[in-house]
Amino acid sequence: AAEIHDTLKAAWADLAELPSIRKARVRGVIAAAQLVDPATGEPHPPGARKGMELHRRALDHGLFVRPMGDCLYLLPPLGTPPARIRESVAVLGELLV
Repeated sequence: AAEIHDTLKAAWADLAELPSIRKARVRGVIAAAQLVDPATGEPHPPGARKGMELHRRALDHGLFVRPMGDCLYLLPPLGTPPARIRESVAVLGELLV
C-alpha cells in the first residue's frame, strides 16, 4: 500500500498542474480532484456532468474512475503495479487536455 501511495502521490501531483484540475489530493491509495472549466478555473455547471463524461471516455481506454459530480476519484487496487498507476494517471491527463 505504501508503494502505491507514493506512486499515486507523485503521478497525481503532475495531474494537479493541469488547468482543468483543482483541489488535487491523495489519501492512502485514493486520489481525488475537482474538475473545473480550464478557461476560467470555475466549477462546471451541474448539468454539464463533466465527471460522468470523463468516466465514459476513460472506460474507452480501459480505465475505471469514479466520478461524484465533478469530483474525480481514482482508487487503484492494492495489487496494481506502479507502472500501471503512472499509465492510468497519464491517460487521465491526456483526456483532460
